[in-house]
Amino acid sequence: MINNEVIKYFWKLNPYQKKLILKIRKAEIYVSSPPWVDVQSVENLIKANYQKINQLKTKFAINNKYDLFTTNPWILVFDQRVNLVLVEGDIRPKMVENQIYIKNYHDQDEQLKKLYNFLARYYYNWFLKQTKNQAVLMDLTFKNLTVKNLVGKWGACYPDQAKLIFNAKLLHFPIEVINCVVIHELAHLVHPNHSRSFWNLVYQYQPDYLLITKNLNDWGI
Repeated sequence: MINNEVIKYFWKLNPYQKKLILKIRKAEIYVSSPPWVDVQSVENLIKANYQKINQLKTKFAINNKYDLFTTNPWILVFDQRVNLVLVEGDIRPKMVENQIYIKNYHDQDEQLKKLYNFLARYYYNWFLKQTKNQAVLMDLTFKNLTVKNLVGKWGACYPDQAKLIFNAKLLHFPIEVINCVVIHELAHLVHPNHSRSFWNLVYQYQPDYLLITKNLNDWGI
């Protein structure tokens, strides 16, 4: 207990480890140590890093985009909470009155995969409309658009195919943030690399691009 707060942590013994290691993952405290380390040493380590641990927990809370296994699970869509109804048994995912009904997979990675797949299908036409409108403003055309769960990037452009791909995770963010990524990928139709000419085109249509997209970099992919 620190400052009248009960501190929960996960402790793993590792016979091949030579020292105490403290990590914060998704706002939870994980400690690993050699077998001979005692409880007092572990808790002293946590106390010594208490301020930093709280800072990381706060950052996680700000950047968190979903909570799947709370009493009232939710996910952010356009920076607004949408309630999740996790149903036991097979069910076709659907959106009803700001609630997503979806099968409960009892595994966060699988649950997120299915959620993003549903959101990609559900909001495909929205992405298509936003991109078409922006393409008209930029006097550009594209032939193909895909929304799916990408790893390591918010979008992609294949100029030779006039093809655009957007990450379904973008739906967590405000519309102005998503529009910045749309502008970014459309600009790649003209400039395949990140040259000065590319960035000049991006800034022409969104001068505050870096400021608006800061949250993308803070959250990561």
